[in-house]
Amino acid sequence: MAQVPESGTILAADFGSVHTRVVLIGMADGQYRLVSGATARSTIAPPFGDVGEGLGMALLELSEVTGRNFISEAGQLITPDMGAEGVDRFVATASGGKPMRAVLVGLTPDISLDSGRRATTVTYLTIVDTISLADVRTESEQLDAILEHRPDLIFIVGGTDGGAEDSVRRLLRTVALSVRLAEEKPVVLYAGNVTLQDEVKSLFEELTDVLLADNVRPSLGEENLAPAQAQLAKAYDIYKASSPGGFADISGWVGPGGIIPTAQGFSRYIRFLDRQGRGALG
Repeated sequence: MAQVPESGTILAADFGSVHTRVVLIGMADGQYRLVSGATARSTIAPPFGDVGEGLGMALLELSEVTGRNFISEAGQLITPDMGAEGVDRFVATASGGKPMRAVLVGLTPDISLDSGRRATTVTYLTIVDTISLADVRTESEQLDAILEHRPDLIFIVGGTDGGAEDSVRRLLRTVALSVRLAEEKPVVLYAGNVTLQDEVKSLFEELTDVLLADNVRPSLGEENLAPAQAQLAKAYDIYKASSPGGFADISGWVGPGGIIPTAQGFSRYIRFLDRQGRGALG
């Protein structure tokens, strides 16, 4: 089995609606060990409206227990690990705050849209509308619906790999027009027929953030959700970083991985334990 590169000391934070939890993980004899943890009330809601306040209180408690300082005088995370202070890596999950509002777009309700819905189960979002070939609304009515809902995310699926293209293109044109007209641009995630990925990128890249993933339904009898779920986590990080509540600064500390949904972090952990042959159920 391939060796996983060591990350040194890791500071992990989880931002919930009620509590903000932090844990410090260190290396000992070549193995990761839980050093200590702390909990504080979450401060995403008024009167604070800034998750950084709750994080700061939790880190202050963790500092008192471990004797290690984590935050510089300028209010920034100290990195890398300098022995008595700082950490090598910071990771974060979040479930607190408003969920993303999403419009799900696909070819068929009982195939592509069903796979799209299952992909979203590890992300905190509310599907406010769905658009498919079975939709009885006119294209103009679909466009109006998207603009009225003001989604944070438009998630597009549909077409098996090497399959339908023209039908998917028709849906893409409606979505592109809605994004062009929207005052607040939603993130667009495409996880449909991979043949159209270049077209999708060209269509949306000058309008908004566009994310691409392998097809959630590469064939009628095959479902592949993991790539789309990884990109949904990126969409969630973009949403959190652009939303009120202080997540923008925290997202900058995390690095390329971004803030991922707590549910997705839990799902990854269960899959990891399963691959280790530990028979985990979550």
